[in-house]
Amino acid sequence: MNAPYLRLSGRDEIVAAADGHPFVSCFVAPEAVGFQRDETLVWNWIWGDDSSLMAFGEPERAARLLQDVMAETHPSRLTIPVEVYDLLPEDARPPTPNRWRWFYTRAVPELPGVKPRGEWLDGSAEDEITELLTAGFPGASNWPGPARGSGRRRWFGVRDDDGSLAACGLASTNGGEVPNLASICVHPDARGRGLASDMTTWVTARLLDEGAPLVALGSYVSEEATHRLYRRLGYRDVYVLASGRLRPEE
Repeated sequence: MNAPYLRLSGRDEIVAAADGHPFVSCFVAPEAVGFQRDETLVWNWIWGDDSSLMAFGEPERAARLLQDVMAETHPSRLTIPVEVYDLLPEDARPPTPNRWRWFYTRAVPELPGVKPRGEWLDGSAEDEITELLTAGFPGASNWPGPARGSGRRRWFGVRDDDGSLAACGLASTNGGEVPNLASICVHPDARGRGLASDMTTWVTARLLDEGAPLVALGSYVSEEATHRLYRRLGYRDVYVLASGRLRPEE
């Protein structure tokens, strides 16, 4: 029989239990509920109408704690390190998860030849962003429109001399304090000009200057060229995560 677990209430308690680890800090909202056994943590991450569970700690212990918490909370999704996912029985894990690398940085990127540039985009640019993502990144995880989760969402981009949108991305807090970058895209006709490096450097500097403790981003495991770019910019990839729905939507 597994030992009981301690219940944690709110962001501060959960982050403190993880000694401020950046991964936990990134994904904990102020109203989150956590569960702790020894140095292992599981907590809920509300994303729109979905209730997802996340896990942190030694994989075998995290898998055991996760299963105990799942029996009580009945989440609809999991977002967990792949080492934990692989230890779960098939009926307790998403059947077809997305796998993606999680990166973070606490410093402004410094790379020779990079010229930070960008601008925040308002609601009037939604059609342009949609057109750009359709052309350059149809599998993007985030698109313009109503937000599914809580927190602040801001699109940013780079415009060409003619005013057209050549690159874009999204910075969102997902209800927590750490901004996450997503849907970073350069138009196919504008690639090879360093826009991804320039724009990512620009937005990272802006967010850190605003007081963010760190900036994070996720990238599908297949996008190795993108991963090399982020590593050159000083982003560290700490985890590969598996994320998906536990059961089909009714």
